[in-house]
Amino acid sequence: MGFLSTDVGGKIATLEAMDRSGSLSPDLGYWAEAADPEGALYPMFSTAHVDGKWINATSLPMLLIALPIYKVGGALAAGLIPVLGTLLAAFGARALAQRLGRDDQADGMTAFWIVGLASPATVYALDFWEHSFGLALILWAVAFVLDAAQGDGRARSALAAGLLFGIAAAMRQEALVYGFVAGGALGLRVLMSGRPIGAACRGAAMLAGLAIMTAANSLLESAIIGDATRTGRSTGTAARAGGDIGLRAEEAVLTFAAPFGRTALVYLVVAFITVGALVELGRRSAQVELPLRPVLLVL
Repeated sequence: MGFLSTDVGGKIATLEAMDRSGSLSPDLGYWAEAADPEGALYPMFSTAHVDGKWINATSLPMLLIALPIYKVGGALAAGLIPVLGTLLAAFGARALAQRLGRDDQADGMTAFWIVGLASPATVYALDFWEHSFGLALILWAVAFVLDAAQGDGRARSALAAGLLFGIAAAMRQEALVYGFVAGGALGLRVLMSGRPIGAACRGAAMLAGLAIMTAANSLLESAIIGDATRTGRSTGTAARAGGDIGLRAEEAVLTFAAPFGRTALVYLVVAFITVGALVELGRRSAQVELPLRPVLLVL
């Protein structure tokens, strides 16, 4: 009788509003707009007044895909879409495992089941939000980046990666960060192999794919809403991120390594010792002659 987060409820309310109005507009409306034109007392969390419309949804692609399904089967039927996204994410994990496997026999099914049944992607399948599809698109995009980085890789693989990162960014902003890192890694890998022209071509192809999908989503939002809400939100987030480098670096260290959520020197030292011990444990486990007990004692 509820949702896992406040924005999920807003998405379902938007689908209901679109269904009732018989249009593609995600406008929720506001019965008290005349008395409260700024929406200070709007009853639904995180609703913005955009071009005369009351918008709660942060992206359109998921809503437009779900609308015909919602018309037929309601919210329960629409809930099958994130389940499909998690399934695609599991297949994406399998594709990555196959590409990164140590031999040609790696089928990737272990990664498939872990991501599908025992990861955040499992939670993403439980409610109507874009997370599962965003994750699936990023995983498949990285798989295409790996294909493009091979000696016989093609620019079309880089283009496909850019397109997928662009679609993912329309659903989850984090995709832009992963796309930037993946694009940089692709260019560096090809450049280090002595192919500067190949690096330029594949980098340009990936950037073109990202630009095409970003522009397409911006046009879609402008046509339906009147303003490119997701594109503007992404730009604003990126701008704010530049002013919080120190805080974000601190959060990155805590998230990556710290066993405690504190930044005192002693906790940071423990964090780096823990990471170092884990790396050494991995190295020793690959070499039978090296004892594991000293590292396990440290951990």
